[in-house]
Amino acid sequence: TSIEFFLAIIAVLAGFPVLLDPFTLAFVPGSIEQLMPVWMVDLWAIQLVGGGTTTMVGIMRGDFRIEQIGVLLMFAGAFVYMIALLTLLPTSWIAFVTYVLFCLAMIARYWVLGKLIKLTGRLARKSNARKE
Repeated sequence: TSIEFFLAIIAVLAGFPVLLDPFTLAFVPGSIEQLMPVWMVDLWAIQLVGGGTTTMVGIMRGDFRIEQIGVLLMFAGAFVYMIALLTLLPTSWIAFVTYVLFCLAMIARYWVLGKLIKLTGRLARKSNARKE
């Protein structure tokens, strides 16, 4: 979770400036935001900020379900950007590979969190059964 926490911080830091001023980024020459409609840029930024914030809250509270929701949102935001980067290949190959790996990391963490949720649910049921 420590690595995931820092990825969540990066997601918030990447998405927050876009939410503040999505139009300025669309006018930067060579910016990927030029390739996406404004609504998609907004959606991408909301997913990153919302996902990063939700993930951090889930980690700090020790709530795997909240953390899993945040991870799913971060995955969705990274996936949208990864698809946009496809249109710039081969010049965007480093950024594209980075986002592919980010997406794979979020998928892996989502899967692990699902297993942890099931495991902790089973443990709680066994513990309650023993108490009775």
